[in-house]
Amino acid sequence: KDAAHMRCRSIDFALSDEAMLRPWLLGLQRAVALAQPTQPPCAIWSTGKLCWERARLHLHSEADRLGLTPAEVLLNAVLTVMEVELWKDAHATTLQAAWRGYAARIRFKQLVAAIKRLTDLLCRPDLSTAEAESETNI
Repeated sequence: KDAAHMRCRSIDFALSDEAMLRPWLLGLQRAVALAQPTQPPCAIWSTGKLCWERARLHLHSEADRLGLTPAEVLLNAVLTVMEVELWKDAHATTLQAAWRGYAARIRFKQLVAAIKRLTDLLCRPDLSTAEAESETNI
């Protein structure tokens, strides 16, 4: 009678830190699985299995909250992430293009100014070679 009564019961507990929850929950699940001789050894959860179960439960609770199927919730999550990543990529491309354009304009202006200085130096007939070299180092 006690075993049948306990199957219908649940245990509620609260912790302030999830890091404390995992070892405690895995230990409790292992103790329950080992106490039942009919359970196969694979019934004992690993940390990975706990993470998958947690994700599965979160997915189902979100589906219940939204009135969707778990597959629809998962599809919506994937599409949302894709949308955000595509926006980030497009935005990054725009910023990179703008930066490249700005940097290219600055470099172009610097080159034009340097060519203008050289042209001015070459067009001055009264300039000696020593003066030309000193002016190009300025």
